[in-house]
Formats: sequence, structure tokens, C-alpha cells
Amino acid sequence: MKINGALSFSLGLIAAALCCLDTAYAQTNAVVATPQQLTFNTQTGVTTPSQTVLVSSASGAPSVFITAHSDTGWLTVTPPSGTAPLVLTVSIGAGAPTSGVDVGFINILSGGTNLAVPVTLNANSTGGSSPISATPNSLSFVFASGSTAAISQTVSLSSSSSSVKNFAATTITNSGTAWLSVSPTAGSLPGSVQVTVNPVDLGTPGTFNAAVAINAPGTNGISIPVLVTIQGVPALDVTPAQLSFGYQLGTAVPAVQALTLSSSTGANVSFTATAQTTSCGNWIVLNQNSGATPSTLTVQVNTSGLTSGTCAGQINISAPGASNATVSISVSLLVSTLPLIQAPTTGPTFTYQIGGTPPAAQNVQITSSTSGLNITAAASPDNAGPNFLEITPATGTTPQALTLSINPTVLQTLGPGTYTETVTLSGSGAGNTPQTFDVTLTVSSNPILIGSVQALNFNYQVGQTAPSNQTFTVTSSGAPLNYQVAVNTTSCTGFLKATPATGSTFGNQNQVVVSVNPQGINPQVCSGNITLTVPGSTAAPLVIPVTFNVSTNAVLSVSQSAINVTAIAGGVVPGVQTISVTSTNGSSLAFSATASTNPAGLTWLAVTPNAGNTPNNLQVTINPANLGIGTYTGSITVSSSVQNVPAQTIPVTLTVVSSAAVATPTTLTFTQAAGGAAPASQAVQIAGVPSGATIGVIPTMLSGTDWLTATASGDTVTVTANGSQLAQGTYSGVVTVIVPGAGSSPLYIPVTLSVTAATSAITLSSTSASFNVLAGSMSVPGSQSIQVTSSTTGTSVPFTTSFVPSTGGNFLTV
Repeated sequence: MKINGALSFSLGLIAAALCCLDTAYAQTNAVVATPQQLTFNTQTGVTTPSQTVLVSSASGAPSVFITAHSDTGWLTVTPPSGTAPLVLTVSIGAGAPTSGVDVGFINILSGGTNLAVPVTLNANSTGGSSPISATPNSLSFVFASGSTAAISQTVSLSSSSSSVKNFAATTITNSGTAWLSVSPTAGSLPGSVQVTVNPVDLGTPGTFNAAVAINAPGTNGISIPVLVTIQGVPALDVTPAQLSFGYQLGTAVPAVQALTLSSSTGANVSFTATAQTTSCGNWIVLNQNSGATPSTLTVQVNTSGLTSGTCAGQINISAPGASNATVSISVSLLVSTLPLIQAPTTGPTFTYQIGGTPPAAQNVQITSSTSGLNITAAASPDNAGPNFLEITPATGTTPQALTLSINPTVLQTLGPGTYTETVTLSGSGAGNTPQTFDVTLTVSSNPILIGSVQALNFNYQVGQTAPSNQTFTVTSSGAPLNYQVAVNTTSCTGFLKATPATGSTFGNQNQVVVSVNPQGINPQVCSGNITLTVPGSTAAPLVIPVTFNVSTNAVLSVSQSAINVTAIAGGVVPGVQTISVTSTNGSSLAFSATASTNPAGLTWLAVTPNAGNTPNNLQVTINPANLGIGTYTGSITVSSSVQNVPAQTIPVTLTVVSSAAVATPTTLTFTQAAGGAAPASQAVQIAGVPSGATIGVIPTMLSGTDWLTATASGDTVTVTANGSQLAQGTYSGVVTVIVPGAGSSPLYIPVTLSVTAATSAITLSSTSASFNVLAGSMSVPGSQSIQVTSSTTGTSVPFTTSFVPSTGGNFLTV
């Protein structure tokens, strides 16, 4: 798609290459690409530097397949496949245009995900940003399922250079079909273009990528990314699923209640609503009988002519454009001469992030149709779950505000999951006692990165050997995470390096090697940071500060940058840790060593000797006796009396737990024939679960989609694999088990699913045949048929037949 003067664009090669890359159905992306687009500025006779794209995933390490697409094959990418996180090298090869602007795509496939990274090439450019700007600089189109009408959007174009007065515009799509157009294809700056998408040419639901290239002769151009979403058939969502009213004769009419109507895709769905009663006359009143989602339908009660009893009815909602064309909501009304408790139909929801701040208390107002009703309130867990809810006061007189709060002690024992308790309200003399509503607690474990060190310190004496590399380990507080590693320096530019550039907390790629380069650095204190981020995560990055002391004199060095110890309460005391203290040139330096705890005065941490000369070994003793369950911090400080020798501080973390969690078995393997029945579930027993703790499980698929599930009940985790929709191959995943209050948590249980070739069993309609003939007769008995079928529907299975007589001659043919 070369743009230079007169426009010319050939989609043939791209159409052929990309015909099968459209996403069939809209799905949540399993992988993300960073950056999301690339720009190359080329010059004749000068090699254009390559650029990199990081393909990463927030859930496991899926397989990815990479292809490059450009009209003359000038765009190249390596490697062609791999496992995320994966670094792609994108280059400009032979056949690139020598003038104008061209656009290509890097397509990234992973499971159901199809990403397109637009690549803009500014041929024979001197570099720098383009003088052309576009508003907006990207476009997004959304179509409901079955849409046939095209949609256009306008992009305004301007130039920061008075010499750039004209532009040319053309399009490229990742499907190669002409569903995207731009008008005009050339014009003057400032100006505008109209970008149009025709959904008829896209067909099936899914997401589609494209770009509009804008070029001004003699300067760099720009690329405007275009994202198109074709929605599937929406489902109509109506909440709540039922309504219940109460009315005391002679008092105020019941309060209005509301139904919320929405669609699963966000598309507007037209509906009609009608009320139907089966008793007590026509008492249901709707505020509207038709509308479109999103909408709120209010429901009221006409109390005229009602007498004591129970009334029933329903609201029928019809939405022909939804996958569920009819939804019925049951409605009940209790009419009583006695006071009625008035409580919410659904209670509040609490959310808690493990390791975060406990949720604040919430109030619920309880009233009655006649004030002054004595009530009692109690909470009971659903499904034998934990009793996390506290209610105050337990008794009162309406109107009464109940304060609902979460028991912080119970909260610390809960793994990720959703827990509910039912609040029961009873009232002496009430006509509708008891009344109930549910309270929900959602405990989440949005995993964060954890480093084995809080900071790193390097010491270097000018003229001596460069400091040794230091290594730290990266773990996750929950499910496995993929991360990216970046370094920056606030002084002494370029002294710091960290490898590899990407890693994962699951497996053996969870260590970062840090090195410093003293070349060209004068005596001073250099500073920098190592920053680890998780693509797609909103969590704060893990930042490891790095200090590099460069001196003309000998300085102290210690062999460990941090000490982290986990001990079981009442168990074996951790062993003594050894820390070597040396000087940068091997000379003897006097030092002192002290141990401190936070808060000060605790006796669990000690160091010997407290003074000495380098080289020497320090013995660090950690004794958790008499300490309760929790995390304790302290430090070992090694200092010298020699002037300008900085002290070395080693942070110490002691975690005391009630037990150590252990999984049996530690790995799981499933085998399933392609298209066949799912294998039996397998159980994993978790030992070391503290009393009262509720474990949580998180299944993560590293390859393949929608085949792995896991549930927890007590100390047992049940893992299920079902690859009926997967092609033949081997798929991997991991089940993360979080055991609150236990050491070794989280536990990772690798899961492998082998999908083998489909197997077929041959079935005969009859397993025997009998023929009768009179002795000496010349007549031949008739034939008999036996049906041969395969257990795999629609599959042809070859078979052979033969007849072996046990007595007599070969009298039978088959």
C-alpha cells in the first residue's frame, strides 16, 4: 500500500495472507502487545534499526503465532512462534518503498485472540515526528449483530508546517477485504476525511483491525488505527429475578420497587412489558410498557379493594431481538392486618483484597408498616460457609438502623472466593415474620509481584575488580504473573543493568540478575531503580532501588542483601545464617555489627561477633520462640569507624505461621480423546490448613482455553479438565491454592491435559447368525445382514471381515 503522489494500493497479497485471521467471536484478549503500533523512518543507503514488541499475558504463558503482512513483503518479524512473554523483533527488509508512506501489520494469534499491530513506514525520512496530526488519532466502531447500515466517522487533519499543504489517504485491513473506506483519498491541509465501515462485508461477530494511512509528500506520515467490533446476539438481563411486596391494611402503600433491564453486549434491545395477576385483581402497576435497554422498570402496587391474604402475579417482558426473547419476573404481595417488617430484598456487598484494608461497615435501615415493632436480627452462613458477619444491635424497635460489619479475625482466614450469609429478621406480632436478605462478601486475590529484596547496594573501589552480580527472586502473592523488567538511573547514566527483560513467577524464569558497570564513573554515590510491571495489571509496579557507591578508598561489602525466614509457631527454630563481610581491595577494615528489631527491644534477632576486622563471617541467629503468628521485621547493620566508608544494612523478615501447606499430589495429568468424554475429576488434598481457614483456588490455563476448572471444599481441591473443544495436542495449566495463615502459600499445582486422536469402537447389530438347510437339498438359504457402526458419529472407520470355519468346509461368504 504505497502512498506517493498518485495513490496505488494492492490488497491482493494481504487478502490472501490474512483471509483466515479474523476473530470469529469477540473474546477477552489472552495476550497483549506493547507497544500497540510501530513507526519506522527509513533513509536510502542506511540500515533501519529493528524495533521490538513484547507479547505478554496476565494469565499464564500461552502459545503465540506471529506473521507479518505488507504488500511487497518489506515487513519481517521473528520469531514466528513462541510462548508468552515473548519479545518480537520487527525489521524492514527488501522491497520497502523508497518514498512516501506504507502500512503493514504484525498479526499475533493466541487461542481465540487475534491482535494486529499496525506498522507505519515513512520512506526516505530524516526522522522526527510527522507534522501531520489527526483528531481523533484512533477510531472505534461497534455494530450490533446483524447490522447492515454503514457507519462513518470524521477525522480532522492539520499540519504544523506551512510547507506541508496536501495529503493522501488510503486504508489497510487485517482481513484484506474492503470493509473500510476513506473519502476523500487526497486533499488540502487543514482538511478532513470521512472513514466508513460497512458491516455487511465483515459478517460474523468478532473484532477486526485496520488503519488509515495519511501521507504528505516529502515528509513523514501518520497511521490512524481502526478497531471494529461486531457484537453477538445479546441476551436480556433483568434484575432482580423476583419481587415481593407487603401491605398492612390502612397504612401507606408499599414503596416502589424497580427492575433493571440491560443487555449482555451493551447493545440496545427493545422490549415490551405487561403485568399479569393470578389473584386479588389487577394490583400490579408498571410505569411503562415499552422501551429499550438500558432501562429501569418501576413496579407499584394498587391497594384499592385488597383484603387480607397473599396475592400472586408476574411481569412478562418480551424482547424479540434478544437470545432469550421472553423473561418472566414473579411478583408476590402479602396483605395483612398486622404490622409488616420492611427490609431490603438484597443486602449490601462487601469486597476485600487479600492483604488490603478490611471493608468499612455498612448500615441497613429496617422499618415496619407501623412503627414501634420489636425486631431481632441474626446472621447465619450459607452452604456451611464461614460466619464472617457481625450485626449490631441484635435487637431493636423499628425504625432501626442495623450496622453490618466484617469480623476481621475471620477475614484473615478466608481465601479468594464469594461468601454469603443470610440475615434473618423476626418481629413479635409481625404479619410477615421472618424476613431475610443476603449479605455478600467477595474476597479477591489480585496478585502482586513480591521481590526477595527491598533494595540493592553495590560498592566499588576505583581500580579494583567490578562488583559481582546480585540476584533476586520474584514471586506472586496469588496466581502466576508474567512481568517486564526495566531499569532507569537518576544519576550516573547507564551504570545499571538487569536481565532478563521478561520473566514469570511460575517456573524457573523468576530470577532477575542485576549488574553495575563502573567504567567512566568518578567517585560518587549513583542511584537507580529496577521496575517490574505486569502487562495489563492496574497494580503498582515492584520497584527495587539500587545504590552504587564508587570510592577511591576501600569500602565494606556484605554477601547477602536481605534475609527472609519463615518459621512454624512452636516448631523447629530456623538455623543460623552466615553473612560474609569483606573489603573491596581485600585489606583489613575494622567494623561493628548490630541487630535491631521493629518495634525495638524484641529479642528474636541477634548477630555475632559485634566487632571485628575484614574478612570475617557474621553469625545471624533468628529465634521465633514466644512470638505469635505474624510478620516481624528487623535489620543487621555493618558499619566502619573509617571515614567515608558507608554502612551496610541487611533487612531481615521473619514470618511466623501456624503450619506449612502441602499439596498431595503435587502435579496432575489428564488424558482425553479428541471430541470424547471428559476424563474423571481428580482430587488434591491440602495438608497444613490452619484451623478455621477457608482455602481459595484459582485455575489458570497456560495454553488452550476453557478446559480447566477447580473448586475447593474443606481441605480438598477438585480439579476438572474437559478438552472436548480442543484439537489434538498437549495443554498445560496451573491451579493456584491460597491457604490463609499457612507457610508455602500460594501452592502451585501444574496440570497437563493430553488430547489424543479420536478413538472409535465398532458395534455390530448382531453377534450371531443362524442358517438352516435340509440335508441333500440343493436350495441355498437366504442372506442375513449385520449392521456395522462406529461409536464416533460421522466418522468413517475402516474394517475387514473374514470367515474361519470351526468344522466343515468354507461354506460361508461375507
